[in-house]
Order: sequence, then structure tokens, then C-alpha cells
Amino acid sequence: LLPVIRSIRINHPRTVMCVHVDDIAATVQGDNEVEVIQQLANLAADLHEEVSAQCKLKFSWDKVFLLASSESLLTRAGKTLGKYGG
Repeated sequence: LLPVIRSIRINHPRTVMCVHVDDIAATVQGDNEVEVIQQLANLAADLHEEVSAQCKLKFSWDKVFLLASSESLLTRAGKTLGKYGG
């Protein structure tokens, strides 16, 4: 997964990433909810592309989850990401 992390870090320099074996956790932050949602959606799309298309690995969608600093952000993020948000 190291090539994936390197690529994501280049394209998403404000993202904090953590890898444990084959699990990836990512944190995004922004000045407002819209910015956070936009960063999160772009990050999720890029992660899916890198892991699925480039590495030929599958996501375990049953392990996906979102954490947020507010209920409204969590709701908006969930609606934006749909099934890909856990």
C-alpha cells in the first residue's frame, strides 16, 4: 500500500493518513463543512481508484466508517459519500 499512500499524499497534502497492516484511516480538515466534504469526496474517489484500479485490491465496505466533529458534518458527509461512507 505504500505507493497508494505516497500518491495520495502528493495529491492531498492536507490529509493525515494512517496505515495499519491493510487498513487505511484518513483525516481531512477545512475552514467549513463544504470544504471538508469536498476534500473528503475527492480523497475517497482517489483512494478507491488507487486501491481498486492501480493495486487491483478490493475494499471491505463493511469496515468503512465516518467520524465527524459535528452531527451536521457527519450527515452531510454520509449523504455525499452514500454507500461508500459506511
